[in-house]
Amino acid sequence: MGSGEEIISRLTKVQLALQDSARDLAETAFKPTAAARDLNETYPWDNVARLRDGRFKGITIPTARADAV
Repeated sequence: MGSGEEIISRLTKVQLALQDSARDLAETAFKPTAAARDLNETYPWDNVARLRDGRFKGITIPTARADAV
């Protein structure tokens, strides 16, 4: 299997955009409240809604290996 850099270089523009969107959501919505949620032991239902609204929930991963395609 290739290195992480090799795999990233083979991603399509759509896959790279999805990756950027997920990173942005994690940095702006999830990270700022993560420590408080851990301390308070609360479930992040609002984050679940954000994942749903961002169309991240229900994403499937193909069973074929990326390097076998």
